[in-house]
Amino acid sequence: MSLYQENYPHSNKSRAINHSLGQQSQAVKQKPIGKLLIEAGLVSKTQLELALQDQENFPNLRLGEIMAMRGWINSQTADFFVEDWSNIISADNRKPLGEYLAQSAILEAQQIEKILAKQKDTGVRFGAIAVMQGLLRSTTLDFFLDHLFPQEASTSPFVAMNRSESPQVTYGGDEDEEFVEVPIFFEEWEQESYWEE
Repeated sequence: MSLYQENYPHSNKSRAINHSLGQQSQAVKQKPIGKLLIEAGLVSKTQLELALQDQENFPNLRLGEIMAMRGWINSQTADFFVEDWSNIISADNRKPLGEYLAQSAILEAQQIEKILAKQKDTGVRFGAIAVMQGLLRSTTLDFFLDHLFPQEASTSPFVAMNRSESPQVTYGGDEDEEFVEVPIFFEEWEQESYWEE
């Protein structure tokens, strides 16, 4: 079995999904859930390999179910990528990013409300706040931007960060101090000890 190959039981639900996928345009092909979850930064290759091994022992379980049982993803997240993703990326109309993150159970309603409040106060983009607060990985943000909002992906600092060397920021204290360039690690922004000496 290949790394991204999946074994789904032939239930009426899976046949209906496969039938509806077959009716979609050939431009949008459904990728295997394992590959989507890796690209979205939601699971690692090692986790996928372990889930595929588990699936060999439990062939009646779907890959997403195994990952959810292991606590790596939410079962609603697996369902989102299996059942909804191909329709979402082929649709002409787009909802706000937060709605997709809620629908996929990547973010909870309370987290989205806090991000929106912070966005209103600061003017910083929704995805950037989610990443800086540690609620969303930058690779997950990039995945959604690349697929749903490609025009926004080119302006995201996280896309640049993940596709090249770490961006640098220059800082220094007094006029006599030398300015030093250090990599930006967004997880450290909110840690007070990072800014204290």
